[in-house]
Amino acid sequence: APRMPPLSGVRRRGYTPEALRLFCERVGISKADSNIDMSVLEDCAREVLESSAPRAFAVLDPIKLTITNWPEGEVEEFEAAAHPKRPELGTRKIPFSGSVFIDADDFNEDPPKGYFRLTPGGQVRLRFAYVVTCDEVVRGKDGKVTELKCTYDPETRAGATPEGASKVKGIIQWVSEEHGVPCEVRLYDRLFKAASPGADHDGDFLKDINPDSIRVCKGLAEPAVAGTAAGSHVQFERVGYFCADAEDSKEGSLVFNRVVSLRDSWAVKTPPPAKAQKGQQQQKGGGGGGAAAQADVDPVLRLDIRVGKILSAEKHPDADSLYVEQIDLGDESGPRTVVSGLAKYIPVEDLAGRRCTVLCNLKPAKMRGVLSEGMVLCASDDDAGVVELLEPPEGAEVGERVRVEGRGDPQPDEVLKSKTQQKVWTTVAEDLKTDEEGAAVFKGDALTTSAGKLTSQTLKGKPIS
Repeated sequence: APRMPPLSGVRRRGYTPEALRLFCERVGISKADSNIDMSVLEDCAREVLESSAPRAFAVLDPIKLTITNWPEGEVEEFEAAAHPKRPELGTRKIPFSGSVFIDADDFNEDPPKGYFRLTPGGQVRLRFAYVVTCDEVVRGKDGKVTELKCTYDPETRAGATPEGASKVKGIIQWVSEEHGVPCEVRLYDRLFKAASPGADHDGDFLKDINPDSIRVCKGLAEPAVAGTAAGSHVQFERVGYFCADAEDSKEGSLVFNRVVSLRDSWAVKTPPPAKAQKGQQQQKGGGGGGAAAQADVDPVLRLDIRVGKILSAEKHPDADSLYVEQIDLGDESGPRTVVSGLAKYIPVEDLAGRRCTVLCNLKPAKMRGVLSEGMVLCASDDDAGVVELLEPPEGAEVGERVRVEGRGDPQPDEVLKSKTQQKVWTTVAEDLKTDEEGAAVFKGDALTTSAGKLTSQTLKGKPIS
């Protein structure tokens, strides 16, 4: 069965031979009994499929979106790359009509702060197509949303923003009702909800079975997937990597297995050590003891520096020199919005999917109207005009807190709010740089993760900020 860990199971699910060989290279051979975290295998699958799987739109929990001012019977086609980094794979044509489906998760009647997708009266861009405005919400007898009636702006075709109009931040996928390809989608997840099944139940591993290890849904995909052969792979954008089931998927009756999600939703959240938590509680209690205690801590240990993964990046709507990125940092609340000044140095298409290093406990600040919840750390050479991401090694966990060799456990402030606290970063930054091998160091001590050192690709002996 595809949920089981034997080779036949993971191959049926869609793990490729290349991913399995990469996994073997990374874990090595040992005579001692040991447990290898599932995330290592999953990361190998992501790395292989990221470069090989063509892209496609799919909607797994559909809500109908009707464009009321669309010319009746008209159909447009939009051309998109099959793979953003492999032009040799060609393009795909995506038909667009006045009735499409979007994913239920892309509409929210009571949106949380920072929600940029569709809301009543709000706007969103249908990727590659137009900006639409939600004018009316239609409900069924049970009160559930069944249809969204919207209008589109013909001046916003294929990413255009009319002069004087604000750029719409949210971008979502869609599938034309008339042209969508029905498919069964099997959302596989880890079989066990614990890293060591049965360890906390006297060896009874059945108590750690994950009840959500499979969920089956009926979805719609764009026409390009209609000819997907059994055993072939595809990335459903913003959803995950999928494989047409080797036994059950047939032309006219497609079945897709989720190999792995786009990001690690099981990443362990590294809690602050007990000493740091105590200091934070004292601060909140108003006694002033927390701030005094933290003042005695090595400044570099007061920084919350974590391994991140850039999920998406786009130009800032009001500043050409800035990017707005969504970065997974292991927070339970989901990815953070981070604004960076990388637009002059790194092409936006090169950022999505990359690992990065983020300073997470600076006071959130608006940058040209967009609230930034962190700072992407980079090495820079001002004379050459080169800036490079400070990159974690392969195998480092998303959300993992970075350590400094020889300086003990991090004890980060919850947020560097006050003027005195904000000086912590400026003090550390003076001695933060890459060494002659390109590794990040603070006063000569390496910045490390469980998988090794943070590094810059080519910049050596350069400052980090």
